[in-house]
Amino acid sequence: MQNQIHEMAGSVALGVLHRYYIFTAEENFDLQAMADSIENSSLSMKHFVEEAHNELVRFKTIFEESARAVLDGAPVDTTAEALEKLLARNNDVVLSPLEISCNRIAFDATSLTLNYCEQLDDNLEEEQGLFQEIYGEWPCSVQTRCVLAPWLIEFDNDREAYLNAFVFLFANGMGFLKVELPVENVTFNVLALNPMSSLIKNASPLHSEALECDSILGIVEQTMDSLSKICETTFRLDTKSFDNFILADYDGQTENPLETDPLTKESLFRISHSPVPPKSMGFYTEQAEELFKRQSLNYGTSASLLNPMGGCLTLVGAQFKEFWASSDDERHRNASLDRSDEINALRIANSQFEFAILIVMMYRTLNEQLLSKGLRNPKAYQSVRIGYEAGRMFLIELQSHCYATVRDQIAFFKSKMPHYLKQADLSEKNEAFAKILEIGKNKRRQQLEFFATTTGLLFAVSFALPSLRDTISIIREALPFDENIPIVSIDGISLAVWLALLAWIAAQAWRLRPTAEKARTSNSKRPKDAIPVGRY
Repeated sequence: MQNQIHEMAGSVALGVLHRYYIFTAEENFDLQAMADSIENSSLSMKHFVEEAHNELVRFKTIFEESARAVLDGAPVDTTAEALEKLLARNNDVVLSPLEISCNRIAFDATSLTLNYCEQLDDNLEEEQGLFQEIYGEWPCSVQTRCVLAPWLIEFDNDREAYLNAFVFLFANGMGFLKVELPVENVTFNVLALNPMSSLIKNASPLHSEALECDSILGIVEQTMDSLSKICETTFRLDTKSFDNFILADYDGQTENPLETDPLTKESLFRISHSPVPPKSMGFYTEQAEELFKRQSLNYGTSASLLNPMGGCLTLVGAQFKEFWASSDDERHRNASLDRSDEINALRIANSQFEFAILIVMMYRTLNEQLLSKGLRNPKAYQSVRIGYEAGRMFLIELQSHCYATVRDQIAFFKSKMPHYLKQADLSEKNEAFAKILEIGKNKRRQQLEFFATTTGLLFAVSFALPSLRDTISIIREALPFDENIPIVSIDGISLAVWLALLAWIAAQAWRLRPTAEKARTSNSKRPKDAIPVGRY
């Protein structure tokens, strides 16, 4: 392992993970009513900003009162100690003195977290406008987006960052929970060998609806539980996420992201397919070349590398790094929490292909529903199939209002992620299910033919007794002897022959009954621990 760490040189100075989870509502819901419920809950960014602003005003008031106590003759040491404790409990607050005199003392209080959230809200308005410009009004009219209060993340390397969370709701009953997490100063080796969640030491919510945890999935599950309570709706979460990991500043970065050295290509391949077995450098050279040639989508100054199993690694050209490096604002190169402008710029860049990701995830969910509900339960197949086709119509309508370039992008994503979409599984199971249906049709046809034949024969035989009596009477008259056998009469013989004929027909019908009926009968005679004959 140490050799692997030594061989795989390079690191990511700045990247942003956009992770998407899809969920479906078990009941029908009102899109706008559900969005309003989320916006007015304590889970929302709006509620958090209001609470944070009120808390900031209270803090400033308490601080000014404590500081004024010095002017009123209170012991300086005691007052200073109280102020230090107050600041220790609110280390997010920056104080700036406005006026200090013998008669008055005033401070201006600024919350770094509050500023971050307000700036995020402004950037999201810009992103929404860009989204509507790219994809059109109708796709925006059948969905709504809610911003949730962020989480404070502490990584294993002791750096901190805000994890932003967003909820997207669509009119077809599907929704998405998106989490956005900046990643800084992490080596290629760590990213290639470890799931992203393993890099998190602790996650603290900035709202009261959740508890601390140590993984992204823990954040997602707690958030979904809160959403279910707020919306009074049961949501079915798919824990299979889709990641779009954007690298904005990394070793080996070039102006054209697809034209870089072989070692960087292999390192990026390992990251895009993380976690991968720890092999020596050069082991994945061919796979890396294949990824860059056939699984990539070039946007000019950026490119996306698509994982067939689902996921995307987006490489930003060196122009982005050079732009921010030339900025006069030094705070962009300070601590992790101070790089929000760059992260917001990457979020806006992500919106250019976010729609394709959402469409692909909804296609996969439709395929999953057909595989799990319809093809495993033939009786429910028709109703599930109707829902599947209705879902496809909704997605086709979503795409029809977009530019041709957007539709081409969606088609490219779908073509390069067949394993994620489970297209092969769906085709094979559809073919197998069609055969099952054909077998069922044949069985029903056999049963119908058997029923018609048997019923017709029994109907004919049931009226054959008079004819049978006449036939026996003619035979009796043709016989040479004159005396009748005692007790035996024409009527008795006719009845006996008629009953014998009915018994013979019943025996032949039982012997020639349909194969599936035979299987069920023989199955019922097997011991309980025997392997049953399949039935369809």
